[in-house]
Amino acid sequence: MSVSPDQPAHLPDFRRPPELGGTGRDLVWFIHDHDLEHELRYRPDPDSPNTHGFIEPAFPMTLQVYQKALENSQGRWQKLF
Repeated sequence: MSVSPDQPAHLPDFRRPPELGGTGRDLVWFIHDHDLEHELRYRPDPDSPNTHGFIEPAFPMTLQVYQKALENSQGRWQKLF
């Protein structure tokens, strides 16, 4: 899953809502990496480590297990806007 680390200003303009200076209509959510399920980890994008990253499997797993881990983390995501 693609994410923008540290601050919503790293989101592309079309993903940032007007409240954050963008044009997007999507909600913005955040989670702290220590609140991720043990099956998940945050990895900075090697091409843009300060502005982009991934929430990915912490170890090899099936797509179904990965999706379930994302689903299980849902209660710890907080809506920003």
